[in-house]
Amino acid sequence: MFLLELNGGKRPDKGLLSYKERGGHTNETLIDTFFGVDHKKESNIKDIYNFYVSNKRTPSSTLPIASNIAGNLVCLDFNKTTNGKIYFWDHELECEPT
Repeated sequence: MFLLELNGGKRPDKGLLSYKERGGHTNETLIDTFFGVDHKKESNIKDIYNFYVSNKRTPSSTLPIASNIAGNLVCLDFNKTTNGKIYFWDHELECEPT
């Protein structure tokens, strides 16, 4: 699995992610960091997940796996209806917690 192989910090040589925005427009971003499983690193996937979920910034069914230089996230979704989809989470477009 690529998360274990990269284990935080390193990114693939090209690291470019293409994604579709809500309106259907395709955009690209450069991945800065893949989060790892090493609990001693600041890019620890468990701590990052807990931070975003406990602050109600992302749903508990999404797992942040990477970020770009602007602090936006790439997340895997584990919701029953959308299981396995990858989402780009833009922190500038997030809603206030309810």
